[in-house]
Amino acid sequence: MWTLTDFILSYFVNQIFLTLLELLVFLFQ
Repeated sequence: MWTLTDFILSYFVNQIFLTLLELLVFLFQ
C-alpha cells in the first residue's frame, strides 16, 4: 500500500526524469 509521500516522491522523480530527457533531446538534436 502506497502512502501519499511515496506517490508525490515518485511523481517528482518522474517529472525530473522527463525534463532531463527532453533537455538531452533538445541539446543533441
